[in-house]
Amino acid sequence: MGKKNKSRDGKINPNEIFKTATQAGIGEIIRQHPRFKNIGNYIAKHIDHRLVEKRMKSIYAYAIKEKKPREEIEEYLTNGVADYISSGAAFDRVGKEVILKKGLEEKANSGLFKGFFARRELNGEKYLDKSLDAFNEVYEMFKSGDYDMPEVEGQLKYLNRLGFAGPAADILKDAGLIGGSQYSKIKGNIRKGAKEATREFGSRLEKYAQYKVASSIFGIFGVGLIIASKIGITGNVVGNQISNNPSIIAGAVLLVLALGLFLGRKEI
Repeated sequence: MGKKNKSRDGKINPNEIFKTATQAGIGEIIRQHPRFKNIGNYIAKHIDHRLVEKRMKSIYAYAIKEKKPREEIEEYLTNGVADYISSGAAFDRVGKEVILKKGLEEKANSGLFKGFFARRELNGEKYLDKSLDAFNEVYEMFKSGDYDMPEVEGQLKYLNRLGFAGPAADILKDAGLIGGSQYSKIKGNIRKGAKEATREFGSRLEKYAQYKVASSIFGIFGVGLIIASKIGITGNVVGNQISNNPSIIAGAVLLVLALGLFLGRKEI
């Protein structure tokens, strides 16, 4: 882990191990479930410290039994506790329900008809994680560069905001602030919105790419034809030479088309 978790007298500091391991464990949960990207503090709040302390003692006892070197024990403890947290085993009831969806998984496995809606919701959560994972990377790349692409920026911002909507609905439902019917509508709208925004983003990106490609092709061919004519467009070229050379005329037309596509861009 890099950071030493020992006090000045050389003893292992359980509090520092817990802090480092919690950060690593929550980081892994967010990596697996990007919809929790902005609620790390909420996840930490539902870690059962008693369970973690018990697990830490167990790992420490095993390390002593295996006679691991003293300088390796702290890292061994940190990694073990981080894995324990990332597995979800360290969560309290709310954490297991809201974050791990344990109750939902049990319903999904309960039978063909009874578990239909639960399976659909779980599939929606998986789809949201998958799409948010991809679009978070795309959005970060978009923000880091000077990309003048307003055609796709709206979809990127919307998909990025969905990471808030899902967990927010879960928290409100668990707190009893919204009913099951309203919760189902919210989650359904999130799934529908993610799919529609993904399709729209792909469609707009495709049009944007096609447009740019067409402009480039026209420009390249235009310049190529003019060069192929072996007549430089300079002040010593008289008008009739240009008008009598079909290569220059065709090249000029293509250049004008390319320039028109590039400058006369309309909202897609």
